[in-house]
Amino acid sequence: MESYYFSMITQIGGRRRPPKLYIEEWMKTVPGLDRKRLAERMGVSPGTITKKLSDPSKIDALWMVLFAEGLGLEDVTDLFRDPNAPTRDDLLRGLDDKQRQDVVDYVDFVRQRTGTDG
Repeated sequence: MESYYFSMITQIGGRRRPPKLYIEEWMKTVPGLDRKRLAERMGVSPGTITKKLSDPSKIDALWMVLFAEGLGLEDVTDLFRDPNAPTRDDLLRGLDDKQRQDVVDYVDFVRQRTGTDG
């Protein structure tokens, strides 16, 4: 049975692949963290971690919170971001005030046109 989170995505937008979760990539950023140690941090068995990672459609919002906490992430949305990719702050860091304002204006424009918040 699909999790509520992903079944809602399917109902709303048709048959789509679940968004990519970068759990294993985040694991590599923590020295010595393997599935067994992550399982210990999360209070579950290593087999459960293996099952969840082999079928990400079974990872619902509660599991995302558990994974984020186990990985030491402050924000669960980081699971959707490759830890090796630059952050928004990284991308904005070197811009002068005018360039930064241009980016903000563009994002506002896109949000208005698409009706989204991100």
